[in-house]
Amino acid sequence: MSEDTWSELQEDVALRLWDGDETVLTVILLRYAPAIEICLFQKYKRVLTREDIEDVVAFAVMALWEYRKSYDDHKASVWTLLYRMADCKAKDVIALGWHRAKQLEVGNGQALLAERAVVAGSLTDAAPTPSKLLLDLGKVVASLPDDQQRILVAKSLAPDGEVTAGILGEELAMPEGTVRVYLSRAKQTVKQEMTRRGYNLP
Repeated sequence: MSEDTWSELQEDVALRLWDGDETVLTVILLRYAPAIEICLFQKYKRVLTREDIEDVVAFAVMALWEYRKSYDDHKASVWTLLYRMADCKAKDVIALGWHRAKQLEVGNGQALLAERAVVAGSLTDAAPTPSKLLLDLGKVVASLPDDQQRILVAKSLAPDGEVTAGILGEELAMPEGTVRVYLSRAKQTVKQEMTRRGYNLP
């Protein structure tokens, strides 16, 4: 994705948030959430599971929606704001545990950020911007059939990618053989599509 296209996406998402267009949540979940989950998992994988990270990002998306009327694009992009909210919630979970972290208000995005300013830093601080490779990879993975997508994402988020087809099958309620076949197909599709987009992946 080019810088212009990324900027256009950011502007479109911001406008739809201000307009209260709930369909923008689908765009956020498909285009922003996977990359943020990867960033946060790499940052916190020693202390949070991939399920924790998924819950943290889901919480942040809900908080962003509740915060939408107060959103100011001069202070931060939607990407930066969502990343900051997810990062703050991850820190809450680590410090307080899930039970107490879930008791904190979902709807008060302003408080979520303000009360943790010392930890999170200024909103204008740069959040990790997804590279073109990461954005393209996210689009390719999102285009896979649901089962293949779930298996590939679950494997990629496992520490060092070390997870067996048997374990994935148990987690995803699928036969081990099916997991192996779907994973192979998913990898092949991703490699072919990324090659078509000009990437030379191993």
